[in-house]
Amino acid sequence: MVNAHSWRLLIDLHILVTICWLLSASLYYLCYVHGPTLAFPYAIGKHLYLPNCEPSSDSIQDLYVTPNMTPEVAKEQTEKHGVAFVEQVLSPATASNLRQYILKANYEIQGTFIKENENRFHIIPDPMEPSIRIALKEIASHKVFRPLIDAVLGPSSSLVALSVITNLYEAEGQDWHHDTGMSYATHPDYFVPEYTLAIPLQDTTKEMGATGICPGTHKCNNLNMDYNVVKPMYEEAMRQYEEAQRRRELKAERGGEGDETDEEVSEDDNDDDEMEESEDEEDYDNEAPPTFEEWLNYNLPCNVTASVNAGDGMLYNADLTHKGGAHNDHTAAERVAIFITFAGTRQSPSDRRSLPMGTVHSLHWKRWGHTIDDFLTMEEQPWRIWHIFGLGLPTSPTKANSVRPWTMLDYFWIIFKHENECMHPLSNEFDLEYFTNEIVAQVFVWSAGIIGFYLIASPTLVALSMRRIKKEQEFGDTKIKNE
Repeated sequence: MVNAHSWRLLIDLHILVTICWLLSASLYYLCYVHGPTLAFPYAIGKHLYLPNCEPSSDSIQDLYVTPNMTPEVAKEQTEKHGVAFVEQVLSPATASNLRQYILKANYEIQGTFIKENENRFHIIPDPMEPSIRIALKEIASHKVFRPLIDAVLGPSSSLVALSVITNLYEAEGQDWHHDTGMSYATHPDYFVPEYTLAIPLQDTTKEMGATGICPGTHKCNNLNMDYNVVKPMYEEAMRQYEEAQRRRELKAERGGEGDETDEEVSEDDNDDDEMEESEDEEDYDNEAPPTFEEWLNYNLPCNVTASVNAGDGMLYNADLTHKGGAHNDHTAAERVAIFITFAGTRQSPSDRRSLPMGTVHSLHWKRWGHTIDDFLTMEEQPWRIWHIFGLGLPTSPTKANSVRPWTMLDYFWIIFKHENECMHPLSNEFDLEYFTNEIVAQVFVWSAGIIGFYLIASPTLVALSMRRIKKEQEFGDTKIKNE
């Protein structure tokens, strides 16, 4: 009986080793052989070269979409500026309830990647949370926002990211940036357009770190600037930096002597306070003087700040130049904002366009394969498992509502589009090459151990089995003779 069990164990181990090798070999093939064939074809397709330009507006009032606008007019205005503001996308009660949930969830849910993450939380909220589902339903049924998003991205726009950012007091400001690399702006035949809806969950001021935006820059290569105006601003900033540096050195020297008067100490303290205020305004590390280009990353001449009320929505193009501001108001509350990214949905099986590069697709896996249409039913059906895999969806070109949302496999293929591309399905960055190497290495070690055990143990088991068979034969022969 022992020998039979041992043989069965060896057979099971052999099957397990075979399955593990097949899976690891498939993963290796996918990562290093087939995967690279999916990389972005830089030499193929239409490539638009964007000109340099100036901001299309310097007033937030030019960017509001009002209820009396037709969808066509709203679309034209949004595509011109790359950003649109809509009042009360979320009701005050919904914004307040969602904010209370997020402030608790910040300490319970693992954070994800974000630029300048000190004093910032970036989480992917639980899709089963009732306050999230209620908020999504209000967004999808809003009388101004819904026609706008349908006009800009087409019907049934796909959900590709949903996360919440909380800025605490002393959160640093970000540099000016856009969310994509290769995108619809430069390769309209290869990528779908992508827009993000940002909704603050409390009244937000510039001092709290309201988002800064450069309208019209989604169609620009670089921003035209009058260097005769900007250069003196940089020189003045460097003069203040050098003066602050000199004060710090002087204070350090005096601190070692211990003979400074109370008046000198008071003056130094005042100087230090002024220096700290200046440094907060500049938003860069004071350890080394920034170059002109580095300084410009924080000081572009863009004067529009999204200082809006709780529940107001800002819909902006992923290619728009923008920045998260620094939270410098110690009397203000945390700045909490929900970010929901939509992408154009492929309208037929023949549509081979892809999601833009560079976007951090922070989306809970239970939301893969969903569109804005699903927001309306999430209270009753918060999780449609077939949507995750792209099954059970209307993809026939003969159907009027035929759509192909971005599913689990689409997110997985994104990592092959660019050598530095990654995705954030749950928390931290997912590096397929590192993951593959780790899996293959572990499978190799375990397989070597199992095979070694198999080679060592099998001769012993064979000998024991042969001895057992021989004894059974001898016992059988003896029994026959006795009969």
